[in-house]
Amino acid sequence: MLFQKMGLCWRALGLLCTVSLALCFNLEPLMHHAFPYPYQDQQGREAYFGFSVALQHSEEGGGANWVLVGAPRANSSLSGKQDIPEPGAVFSCSLAGDTCEELHVDANSDRKVVKDHGWLGGSLDTQPDFQSNRQATCVCAPLCKFRYRKKIYMNGACYIAKDSLSSATFVEELPLENRGKQRSSKAIPGTDRGETIYIYGYGQAGFSTHFPDDPTKLVVGAPGVYHWNGSAILFQDVMDVPDPGARKRREVPIEDEEDVPDPGARKRREVPIEDESVPDPGARKDGRCH
Repeated sequence: MLFQKMGLCWRALGLLCTVSLALCFNLEPLMHHAFPYPYQDQQGREAYFGFSVALQHSEEGGGANWVLVGAPRANSSLSGKQDIPEPGAVFSCSLAGDTCEELHVDANSDRKVVKDHGWLGGSLDTQPDFQSNRQATCVCAPLCKFRYRKKIYMNGACYIAKDSLSSATFVEELPLENRGKQRSSKAIPGTDRGETIYIYGYGQAGFSTHFPDDPTKLVVGAPGVYHWNGSAILFQDVMDVPDPGARKRREVPIEDEEDVPDPGARKRREVPIEDESVPDPGARKDGRCH
């Protein structure tokens, strides 16, 4: 009986020690910083404010710190976007205060772009510090759609700013807009029918995004390309690279270059339809988006 009680005591002591360790991984309950959603009164349903976040630090202006917050179902208050239902929005929230300001990320008014429910801010990433004299930020809208002829395809879009957010201008990147690669068809063996294969048509570029350690590169996920096999898109940017063997600086001209590898390129042969020029992915080895 005595040994049973001692065993229970040891188990209770072990449980208490485990709980104390678990508490160490909780969020700081006292020194936290909370930001409310700025447009709560104007929002019909939940905006998903905080769906994506990224911290950023600037060496300029005494070292400002802020957090970027994505709200992919938000209704924008910016001019030209107020009539678009839930295009999504991105906010910059200074850690020196408790308010957030909407960033003007998407300034494109192209009619072929369908921004309704586009999920802008569904993914975002930023370089936390200045690297190579810049501080890049990427915000994506993976459900952004585009009109090609009489059809609409969910290609996705990303917006990249190469400078600090205080003076940033976002540039739209559409890595899957190639009209000839939206879809094709494949013959069904033993029948006279064909199967529609979506190459870029529902690629959803920007479903995820990440800046690696190399400040000239950006990786964007596209889970719907090549008929939902999925792939990753590599953006490479222009950057001055010092050459120790020379007194001049050489430039790597790789801007606007995206790699979209096809994981199933050797498994099928695709036939173009609707007079669209669709190359055979199995015939290409580099998998580049042209």
